[in-house]
Amino acid sequence: MKKLLALVLALVMSMSLVTISNAAFKDADKIDYKEAVDVMNAVGVFIGDEKGNFNAKDNLTREQAAKIIAYLELGSKAADALVGSNIFTDVAATRWSAGFVGYCAQAGVVSGYDGKFDPAGQLTALQFGKMLLVEIGYDAKAAGMVGTDWAINTSKLLATTGLMKGIDGSVNQVLTREKAAQMCLNALKTPTVEYTTKGSNITVNGAEINFGASTPTYVRNTVAKDQTISQEQLTNSTDYTVELGEKLFKDLKLNRTADDFGRPANEWFWKAAKVGTYADKADLSYTEKVKLGTIYADLGLSNSGIPAGNVTYYVDGEKTTFTNDIVKGSLNEVGGNGALTQVWYDSAKNTATITMINTY
Repeated sequence: MKKLLALVLALVMSMSLVTISNAAFKDADKIDYKEAVDVMNAVGVFIGDEKGNFNAKDNLTREQAAKIIAYLELGSKAADALVGSNIFTDVAATRWSAGFVGYCAQAGVVSGYDGKFDPAGQLTALQFGKMLLVEIGYDAKAAGMVGTDWAINTSKLLATTGLMKGIDGSVNQVLTREKAAQMCLNALKTPTVEYTTKGSNITVNGAEINFGASTPTYVRNTVAKDQTISQEQLTNSTDYTVELGEKLFKDLKLNRTADDFGRPANEWFWKAAKVGTYADKADLSYTEKVKLGTIYADLGLSNSGIPAGNVTYYVDGEKTTFTNDIVKGSLNEVGGNGALTQVWYDSAKNTATITMINTY
């Protein structure tokens, strides 16, 4: 039975690290960012087409991005009730996206050029990231996300907030629907911020400059039961950070757990119903015997190593004692041909989780 379970996992692993998926879409086998798509579909932000497909590899358009932001902020019912207006010359008040585009423009999330919005145009991860950063609480003008340096300042914020985590490619890539879903999921796990003052804006030589804005600070919460996404507390404080998902979706819950094979994983719930369990991407993966000294080197360690007592080890889902330290040059081995060996390393705690799954 163990071997059968391992074989099933191997087939699943060939497509994704997901262990459980709601498979809501007919083209689910073409989705690489399954966790993000499943969660964002569960909360009603990303939906499929009339044929039941998600179209993961299709590029996201500017007006579709505006709809996503409106759905995040207002919920689908309120967002769909938005009335369009002629804010941009190329977005008629009767266009399907006019209400979403108008809302985002008034909220400072999007802007046009020469009075036009280019609703069907493609957008980059950098452009969509700016929209999500505003949703998290960053003021576009106070954070320097407008003007000649907007790209540099936005890129820095994308790096510090982790909105590009788990996404292949640069911030300048044209964004697909599934990668947009991953950015949204990253945003839901990001602490929200607020300003004491957003300062004032003046125009100098045609460029708008902000001055006097305070440094953004994390929104705080003191009630532990309201922390449904993260239990992270501020340094030297008992206050919690309020993640975007906690602000927007009170019925969305994230548990850190392990899957049936011991792999660190996210477990998501929406309105008490389980969305799925999704294994973290491993830091290292091997399909043959590997020396512990090689693991040490591949992790890029420069310390004295990882003591055996700091290693949690699973073989085909069963917790097993790990007897050797992971140190430089060690010739002790784990894994083997016909087995998938994966490693997850926590640098802050100097701990590791290793799982070996016999896939023969």
